Amino acid sequence: MKKVGIGIIGGGLMGLEMASAFARWCAPTNVEVMPELVAVADLVEDVRIWFRRVPSCTQITADYHELLANPAVEVVYLAVSQNLY
Repeated sequence: MKKVGIGIIGGGLMGLEMASAFARWCAPTNVEVMPELVAVADLVEDVRIWFRRVPSCTQITADYHELLANPAVEVVYLAVSQNLY
């Protein structure tokens, strides 16, 4: 199974939900890829703290530019309010 490095921009409710969903990815069958949360970016330190419990999440930053520059990030999930797109 091929691992795909995921980055999440926005660690609020939807960012937490997606991180949890990635952890449950082994439930589906006949899947050829495995998402692996490798980076998260959020402006709020208290929000970022939760992601320290995810072993594969090696980059936790306040600057989304750093996340986007990370070569391990292959897919970005944007979990911010729509007015910030």
